[in-house]
Amino acid sequence: MGLGAGARLSVESTVNDSNRAHVERGLWDHAATLGIDTEEQIRLAIWLHDANGNLVGGLVGGSLWSWLEIRMLWVDAAVRDQGHGTALLQAAEATARARGCIGARLEAYDPAALRFYQRRGFGLVGTIPDYPPGHTRFILVKRFG
Repeated sequence: MGLGAGARLSVESTVNDSNRAHVERGLWDHAATLGIDTEEQIRLAIWLHDANGNLVGGLVGGSLWSWLEIRMLWVDAAVRDQGHGTALLQAAEATARARGCIGARLEAYDPAALRFYQRRGFGLVGTIPDYPPGHTRFILVKRFG
């Protein structure tokens, strides 16, 4: 099936904010036709600084549709295994609960990260082999009690 008369594709390496917003609005409008609430995502960022003020960790995500989505959680190797990852995760979960979230979701590709999240109540709900190549992407969720 080809493109309609006068239609054309453009492939780009950068994202134009106006075009991104237009596509996002189109998806929100479509979601509304399915009866899905079209609330906007509320972003979340939690930063970990050392005693000198240097950024040594952080968690980035947001809440949408009563779920916390954790997109990134990182702790510098120099300060790992001191409870900082757990503290970041707990702060995110507390914020999500205060926002009315019923659970959290995330993806990871490191088997050590998989074990970290599982020890903190996340369950594995899916995997994607070779994403990135040679690794498995783990999809995890945690329902808040």
